[in-house]
Amino acid sequence: MSEDPLLAREAIEEQLEAEEDEFVNDDNLDEKLTKIGGWRLAPCFPCMTVAANSAVLDVVKKCGYNDGADIKYEDYDFSLFKGMYESDTPTVEIEFTDKPDIGQEPYALEESERLQQLAAARFEDIYRPIIPTGLTLYALLLGGGFFSGYIADCATGPAAWSFIFPIVAVILQVYVLNTLTVLMSQTNIEGRPFLRLLKYLSGLDSYRVVAVLTILDIFGRFTRAQFVGYITHCNDAVNDTWVSIFKHQAGTYTQLFTQTLGISGFSLLCFVVGPLIVQQGYMLNLRAVLKKELSDIRNRQPGQPMNITDSIDDLGALLEWAMLVPAGKVMYYAKTPLAITSMKDVRRMVDRMRTNILITVARDFPDGSMQCYLQAWFFCIVFPFSGSFDKIQMLVNIILSAIGVIGDSFDLLGQNRVITVLIALILLTSVSFALIRTVGCFVCESSVLGLGMELFTCIPEASILHEGWIPGVLPG
Repeated sequence: MSEDPLLAREAIEEQLEAEEDEFVNDDNLDEKLTKIGGWRLAPCFPCMTVAANSAVLDVVKKCGYNDGADIKYEDYDFSLFKGMYESDTPTVEIEFTDKPDIGQEPYALEESERLQQLAAARFEDIYRPIIPTGLTLYALLLGGGFFSGYIADCATGPAAWSFIFPIVAVILQVYVLNTLTVLMSQTNIEGRPFLRLLKYLSGLDSYRVVAVLTILDIFGRFTRAQFVGYITHCNDAVNDTWVSIFKHQAGTYTQLFTQTLGISGFSLLCFVVGPLIVQQGYMLNLRAVLKKELSDIRNRQPGQPMNITDSIDDLGALLEWAMLVPAGKVMYYAKTPLAITSMKDVRRMVDRMRTNILITVARDFPDGSMQCYLQAWFFCIVFPFSGSFDKIQMLVNIILSAIGVIGDSFDLLGQNRVITVLIALILLTSVSFALIRTVGCFVCESSVLGLGMELFTCIPEASILHEGWIPGVLPG
């Protein structure tokens, strides 16, 4: 009889709890990460192991326990517009409600209950606006972008008024992000001010820089949706070319798939599978996890720990889904343990890594790889009939779709875990197909590389049924 997986998991958890006080140091960190995360979190390249471990420990040292650094932020709040400013607003602790700190005497039950109520209210205040904001932004950007592209004039492109959709989205995004930023700066987790974690972000990763990049991403999402709407409506002059490319270059099933869908159907498929199914499905999963956490928080008995750190990274992932990326990054660092001295601390780092991987996959495959691939195909089809300005415009779109995927891939490679390296290689491979095809537009007389992506192998001009596409002002 096969072993009940639930019982097996419970046995593993009991064993890990028994090892809770097992000491973890720099030398055996990899061993402990692998013990918790399995082979997926084992080191991938031995030569990079020391550097990857140092990076993990460095985050813990800078975001973990530091009473001296905490004191500096006690009397300050932070907003996107004013930066850090003095404030006497009371700070709410959302984790240590049973006792002031590890190893200290517990609070009286009445005080613990009061602190738990404050913590639960603060957690709900942060969570409450996320999903409504995200759904509104997706409606404005995906719905508005597709609609404006679909009704566009095929010769002149989308009307200028259509950019009211991303402008309204940016106003909403900045308003909610600033509200949450101020609220987080008035919050502590495990005695650490969120403001200290916010200030940990620096350089190109600093809070305000990430906020600006997130605003720019609003326009990128809008123009990608606009492109799908445009190509769905204005495909008559390119669809026959698309079908002819596959006619003599692919198998029967691929030809049937291409002829049935056409380029407009293929673009709609990418649109539905990516932003609508993958990203919204991930949101629903996070919502279920956080709704359960909220229920558990409300049912805490006085004197019990809040255990909010169990799901703080899921809250960060939901913030990133809602295009409130800077706040999501702060939550991600809040998952960092105060120190790595036991198996419980290692489990927190493993959960943190898993969440980061899921965020990357949910974001990059639908919004990066698939869109980059689609736009590269369109570029090679219309390349012979496009002017210099149109070509530059389409190249920028392709590069913007690819650059985020490439950056995330190198971050995953730097973590040097089997699963992170595997996902990074898949992401880089998927983007490389689009980028190589884009280069082929300038190399091949027909502007189209062979479907097998063999370097310097072009589809003959005579086998492609080129149509006279009328270039207009393309989306983006």
